[in-house]
Amino acid sequence: ERSVSMPNGINIDIFHPDESIKKNIRSDFQLNNQQKMVLAVGRNDIQKDYPNMLNAISLLPSNENFKLFIVGLDVEELQPEIVKLGVSNNIELLGLRKDVDQLMAAADILLMSSAWEGLPIVIGEAMASECNIVTTDAGGCKEWLTHSEAPVPVKNSQALADALQSKLTLNDEDLTTIGKANRNHIVQQFSLAGIVAKWDVMYNGNF
Repeated sequence: ERSVSMPNGINIDIFHPDESIKKNIRSDFQLNNQQKMVLAVGRNDIQKDYPNMLNAISLLPSNENFKLFIVGLDVEELQPEIVKLGVSNNIELLGLRKDVDQLMAAADILLMSSAWEGLPIVIGEAMASECNIVTTDAGGCKEWLTHSEAPVPVKNSQALADALQSKLTLNDEDLTTIGKANRNHIVQQFSLAGIVAKWDVMYNGNF
């Protein structure tokens, strides 16, 4: 009962929406106005459970108008499975990038398929960038989320596919409304200034 959980803070000055960046990146990736940009960020290892994500993509209706961009160490190794599942048209592997903040500013949805996690900072960063979130209920993933977002069970590709499809069928206005609520939640609860204030309260013995 004397323990206090203190989350990492999110730099909301780095991770934020930017229409100019969004327009440029979508142009670079040759996305049309109807296509949703879905982003996954994380190294390719057993924890991130990319097979679950790829299987989920393969379960979506073939006419879904979206593209998934996967960023991280060794994600290029996923290419054979992507070809095997017949989802090459919907997925692009970007490898390691130093512009994740800009990619998040351009994305509509962050997709996460982890089997286990701690408190994955990538979800908070994406929410600060006004992304919608589709994630498994791994570790502390749900601790970031607002009432507008709900995690799905781990290692359940159908549930992950259903959650992503629900997001993809939202109109732009609804996606924007949820995205703005996500950023507001991060600003209020997880910004660096907010977390510093929580530390200050703790060190002054008022927790």
